[in-house]
Parts: sequence; structure tokens; C-alpha cells
Amino acid sequence: MRIQFNINKKITINEKDQSYLRSLISGSLEVYESDIVELKVHLSDENEKRTASNAMQCLLDTEVKNGIQPLPVSCKAENIVLAILIALDKLTFSLEAMFMRLKNPKISFMTPQKLKLLATIPVLQLQV
Repeated sequence: MRIQFNINKKITINEKDQSYLRSLISGSLEVYESDIVELKVHLSDENEKRTASNAMQCLLDTEVKNGIQPLPVSCKAENIVLAILIALDKLTFSLEAMFMRLKNPKISFMTPQKLKLLATIPVLQLQV
């Protein structure tokens, strides 16, 4: 599985941070490592003035083997790591549902349209 980072100019991530994020992503998707060809991680800062929360966005664009349609998921959060973790949870759920459906075509609870809709659902803001 190749992991490629595309980072907005407003975000500064050094090689050490990329290595940490790469291991975090690889560990989370270890079960699907043989099924994923490439994972593009798009990181951006959506807030110019830094006044609003949930300004950091992570878009994971996943290319899966066997010509299966790419799976994009995204998340906005208050920091990059949290955005990546939540996007990874969404991606894991989508991959699990997709492979379950491929193994048993009678299961129709997750259509591609529902998976796309799931990827756009905003995450609840938890306050600690």
C-alpha cells in the first residue's frame, strides 16, 4: 500500500511527522493492506483567520485492487491528527461494508451511494 501526502501550503509537516502519520495510517488499515493499492492523504487548513474550530480537513482517497471504485472519505476537526483518525474510522467502516457486500451480494445495506453519503456526514463535536 502506497501512502501519498498532499499538504496545503498553510500546513507545515516535516519528515518525522509524515513518518508518524504514515505508521498511524498503516496500523489502522493493516487488515486491508493487501487490498489497498494507494491511499492519498489530502490535508488542508480551511480557516484563514484561525477563529473557528474544525478548520483542519483530511480527505482520504483510497484506490482498491480489482478495479473497485475509489473510496473517498473526509473529516474536519480541530487538529490534523484528529481529522486523520476520524477519517480513518470512516474509511475502515466503508471498507468493511464494501468487502462484506462483495463476499455476500445479498447484503444490500451499503450501496455506493450510501457509502458516499456516509463519508460526508459531519462528526459530532465532543467537548472535554
